[in-house]
Amino acid sequence: MLGSMFFQVMMAGYDVSNVANIQAALYDDFGKINLLPLVAHGFSGASAATAPISRRLTHIIDSKILMLAMGVLFMVGGIVSATAHSMETIVVGRFIQGISGGPITQLNFAYISHTSGPYTAQVTGLMGMSWSIGLILGPIVGGAFAQNATWRWAFGIVPIIYALTIPFTVLGYPSNIGRDLSKGSVRMELRSFDNIGSILHMASIILLFIAFSYSGTTFAWKSGSSITLFVVWGVTFTAYLVQQATCIRTRPERRILPITLLKQRTAGLVFLCTVCISMAYAGMLYYLPLLYAFTRNLSPIHSAEKVLPFIATVVFGAIFTGTVLPKVQRYAPFYVVGNVLVLLGSVLIAARTTPSTPIGHVIGLSVMAGLGIRMLMQHGQRVLSAALAPSWFSDVSTIRIMGQSLGTSLGLAMMGCLYQNKGYALLREAISSGVSEQDIRETLAGLKSSVSASSDAQQRALIVQAVTKAITLTLYVVVAAAAVGLVGALALKHEKLDFQKGQKENAGAETGAETETSDSGETGEKTNTASV
Repeated sequence: MLGSMFFQVMMAGYDVSNVANIQAALYDDFGKINLLPLVAHGFSGASAATAPISRRLTHIIDSKILMLAMGVLFMVGGIVSATAHSMETIVVGRFIQGISGGPITQLNFAYISHTSGPYTAQVTGLMGMSWSIGLILGPIVGGAFAQNATWRWAFGIVPIIYALTIPFTVLGYPSNIGRDLSKGSVRMELRSFDNIGSILHMASIILLFIAFSYSGTTFAWKSGSSITLFVVWGVTFTAYLVQQATCIRTRPERRILPITLLKQRTAGLVFLCTVCISMAYAGMLYYLPLLYAFTRNLSPIHSAEKVLPFIATVVFGAIFTGTVLPKVQRYAPFYVVGNVLVLLGSVLIAARTTPSTPIGHVIGLSVMAGLGIRMLMQHGQRVLSAALAPSWFSDVSTIRIMGQSLGTSLGLAMMGCLYQNKGYALLREAISSGVSEQDIRETLAGLKSSVSASSDAQQRALIVQAVTKAITLTLYVVVAAAAVGLVGALALKHEKLDFQKGQKENAGAETGAETETSDSGETGEKTNTASV
């Protein structure tokens, strides 16, 4: 059963990044360059928008039925994208998979918490590793399909592999994982669902992504449409915060967002660090291949090969941290060192890279950043599982999924907005007049255009310089994310955790028991540990 779950989570990770190297092929078939950002971060955005809802559903609906339903929906989304005849259909397929991918991951972690006992932390780490492997394979496998067969297989492989895990779910997945049968019927629970919070949460996430994706490209920054998008998002997000804080038309334990958990110092800071490090990872994974492609005129698959050292370091960093963390027991130093490595690597790439910079220098700095990323990205749930009582596990899984999805999609949306706007301005300044906006947008996306196909060597050099500058400016979002993450890491408690037992170790100070109620309505003991 665990093996099939690892593959399910791996497919969810793969779907986050499988479009990184197939966007040129998609554009060649369908055009509509303005929709490429939604294809890129549609999966992560939908997952972030529905993660809290998935958390509540796991406590209401039969877990096996929910798991099978989400699995079928996940495969349908892959089929919709693989058989699409328009860019809009691909976006729809990506959103369908994002909506279902979150509950699948949530339910798998719920299964671990109920069946793994003292090995929960270790199995959780392996599950996170599976997600990371999928995330790593996405650009490589997707690019290979696009170059050697067709981009459709980058989507089509997902339902095929996932279908192989369905029999294991039918035979081995229990029906009542995380479900509280004492609260009443499913109908009663659904009636008391935080519908207002759910709608406001989804609207806040989706509106923000749309605002970043269309401002400056589809709509001019100073246009009424752009301003309206951000104003509507601001009003919606404010209403969401007020509704969750004051429990309008809901009760504290039924709120869609696990506010009680996020208000705790360790959980809130770990969530912040997860968002920041996911933004950094998404930025490096998507924009390093583009940098290599422009500065060295490489194909998508060869650009992806240049990212392999970064990816290999990410895997090594995960293994290193997973092995050493339980022995050291102090998690705060890992967060500090990891963010410092990402900050140094990204700021040096952003500040010092030019078209003439040796590619080995960029790869070396990306390796530094990759080590820092993997020291942090998958270990937040492990830290919180050891720091908090078992009753919090469902909420911990939710903020982990939401943190990674939100960080990935928000990072790509912000960086895409900056890259398209600054890149357009720099290219417009660098090239001769008479070039259309469409040609400039195609060039920025790494597509064939009249600009990139210019026979004038001097103009080509100016184009490469302008795009390189746009990419390095975009990577300052990674720098900013690492800086914010570092501030959060410095504020973490310097305490020891017993990762083997999944509970706090007494640091020598007097301890006491405090009963806390999670937002999912469960109660558990939390052992207070003095900071060291």
